[in-house]
Amino acid sequence: MGVVVFNIHQLKVLLLVVILQSSAQAAPTGVKATHLEELLIWKVSDELKLKPAEEKSFAEIIKKLNLEKAQLSEDIQKEISALKDEKSEKNLQALLKNHRKSIGNYSRLTEKEFDQLSKLLGPQRMSQYLVIKQDITQRIKSLLSTPENKSTPANLPPPKFIE
Repeated sequence: MGVVVFNIHQLKVLLLVVILQSSAQAAPTGVKATHLEELLIWKVSDELKLKPAEEKSFAEIIKKLNLEKAQLSEDIQKEISALKDEKSEKNLQALLKNHRKSIGNYSRLTEKEFDQLSKLLGPQRMSQYLVIKQDITQRIKSLLSTPENKSTPANLPPPKFIE
C-alpha cells in the first residue's frame, strides 16, 4: 500500500473544503454564516501572514461589513415582500424608490470593503486578498450547488503514491 503525499497548500485547501462541507451541512443558517466568516478571516490571515494587529483590524472590518450586508439584505427582502402585496400605484412607486436606494447602499458596501481593506493591506496583499476571496467564494458556491451525496473536494490534484 502506498503513502499519499500532499504539499502544505493542498492540505490547507483540503482542510478548508472539509470544514466548509461539515459546517454547511450541520449548522443553522446564522451559524453557517458565522463559520464561513471565521473561515474567511482565518484563511486570509494565514495566507497573507497578517500580524496580530492587522488580523484584528481585518476581522473587525469584515465582521462590521458583514453585519451591514446582512441588515441591508434583510431590508431588501422585506421590501420585495411588500411589493408582492401592494396594489396602489403611488405606494408601489415609493416602495420601488426605497428599494433602489437599498440596492445602491448594498453596492456601496463592496466599495467600502475595497477602500478599507486596501488601506489596511496595501496593493500587494489587497490583490492577494481578492484572489483568495474569489477562490473561497467559488468553492462555497460549488459546495452549495453540489448535492450532498455527491460532494467531493474541489479540484485537488491526484495524490502521489510512494512505493
